Amino acid sequence: MMHSRLAILCCLLVMALGFSLLPSAHGQDAERVTLTGTVTAEDTGLPLPGAHVILAGSTTGTVTDLYGRYTLPDLPVDAYRVHVSMLGFEPTAVDTALAAPGRYIIDIALPEAVLELQEAEVTAERDRRWERRLARFKEEFIGTSARAEQTELLNPEVLSFTSRWGRFRAEAAAPLRLRNHALGYTITYHLTHFSSTRARIQYDGDRFYEPMEPESPEQAAAWEAAREEVYRGSLQHFLHAVMDDRVAEEGFVVYQLPRVRSLGLRHARDGAPRFRGRTHRFFSSAADGAHYELDFRGQLEILYREAPEPPAYVEWLRDQRRVPRDFRTAYLSLNERPAAIDRYGDVVQPFAVTRYGYYAFTRVADSLPKAYRPVD
Repeated sequence: MMHSRLAILCCLLVMALGFSLLPSAHGQDAERVTLTGTVTAEDTGLPLPGAHVILAGSTTGTVTDLYGRYTLPDLPVDAYRVHVSMLGFEPTAVDTALAAPGRYIIDIALPEAVLELQEAEVTAERDRRWERRLARFKEEFIGTSARAEQTELLNPEVLSFTSRWGRFRAEAAAPLRLRNHALGYTITYHLTHFSSTRARIQYDGDRFYEPMEPESPEQAAAWEAAREEVYRGSLQHFLHAVMDDRVAEEGFVVYQLPRVRSLGLRHARDGAPRFRGRTHRFFSSAADGAHYELDFRGQLEILYREAPEPPAYVEWLRDQRRVPRDFRTAYLSLNERPAAIDRYGDVVQPFAVTRYGYYAFTRVADSLPKAYRPVD
């Protein structure tokens, strides 16, 4: 009898411990946010059904209902850029920092698009010039990596180009649609700025990722392996490692260098003074609770020792004496101090951070959704 009572007590104790270790539903909901609101026309105030509402850089999006309403539920506490677009209206983006759990209402009014009629120039020379500029745009925007060769620009006809005084510019009359067969994503890119010179390339816009449907389990596994390969050693991976205080464990070594005028990679070659970068000296939580702040002088030199340089990167450097190294090197400098970083490891301000080395080599074809992390 005593043994029977003891067994029952032990079972009850185990059950109590088991339930106490389960996270409560209330606790989970308390850490999430819901975004909702109405999309209207700016000039009339009428609701706009069928408008696309996305979280920039993610795979999360929706379409407004018949009354122009949208809801994005079950989001983690973070800073977001809500991008809204609809045919016939100017796309609009709203940046918001959601530092506390709860329900947030963001109503957005879209201005009507103004169509500018341009005189058509239909000549063989114009077509050849446009094709050459398109090829340049693809190299500088999509990239030159192995994955760039498998990334298809589906609607190049929406692009127009200008080149003047050494500056090359591109504009898109509609969102760019790209299909990345290497990573298994269809990307919608709302291009807001693209310019390049001999020394610098700048582009910005809101992007949205739609996972492609794999044709087989083998293709799904290949896509996941390719995504993890892109992630490892990327700026996204580095910032995640900094947030988790796992820089060394994730294979990174960080040095801080003095500011130099050269935009090249002369630092290590010229023996410029450097010292080991300490995370707490240049990375901290922002006061709003929804961002981090990246703040340093000079440059950060970031070495990733877990993967070698790909041959395409060495070719991109255009240094015939260069041979691939068994580690990757990248540099960061700040144009704005501090630079705001969201909790997904994405730079908030468009041009607050300049990338050199391996981070400059990777372009849209080697980009991933903000929330991506390897399965393991």
